[in-house]
Amino acid sequence: MDQLAAMAAFVRAVETGSLSAAARSLPSSLTSVSRQISALEEQFGTRLLLRTTRQLGLTDDGRILYERAKSILGEVREMGAALARDPHQPSGRIRLSSPSLVGRLVIAPMLVEFLRRYPALSVDLLLIDRAVDMVEEDIHLAVRIGRLRDSQLITRKLTDLQMIVCAAPDYLARRGEPQTPDDLADHDCLVFPIRPAAPHGALPTARRRVANSAYPVGSG
Repeated sequence: MDQLAAMAAFVRAVETGSLSAAARSLPSSLTSVSRQISALEEQFGTRLLLRTTRQLGLTDDGRILYERAKSILGEVREMGAALARDPHQPSGRIRLSSPSLVGRLVIAPMLVEFLRRYPALSVDLLLIDRAVDMVEEDIHLAVRIGRLRDSQLITRKLTDLQMIVCAAPDYLARRGEPQTPDDLADHDCLVFPIRPAAPHGALPTARRRVANSAYPVGSG
């Protein structure tokens, strides 16, 4: 017995309300549909349908099989559709991690056009301000800032990131304007608490704070 065909006949019989209607819609013969359902009942050792001259009814076991068979047949159809996809059309799910600021300002606006161009793809954009473990956290692509410590990663440089030092005029009027990076050690700085990767070699404290700064000098 072709078990999938038998389950399809059983599901169709339940949904159409009769064996003859199921046979017409498959298409198949009434005898074949009846034999397939009888074979299912024999295989599972239980009665699935309550047959009357006017309609079909489900037994408790029949109701269980109906729900499970519908699910199985749906998964088989989805699997067939996935395997029959256009090999030249990218499909599937991409998990992409990015620093929050880059993800919001650069990547997120680009996703609209990207997903329009590749409708069979879905993208999970994860805004994470730390270096993710791509294997452990099931990340397919990651945008990182700085030099990478893990040489096993396949990388491509996207662009240069220019960091600037900025300050509010009232802050500079009160605290004075720093002339060198070392002067920032005596100023109030807003810095990134975590960097995805640190540059090679040690830096003096003030210089390290400049390198890590998003908005280095506050306004108050």
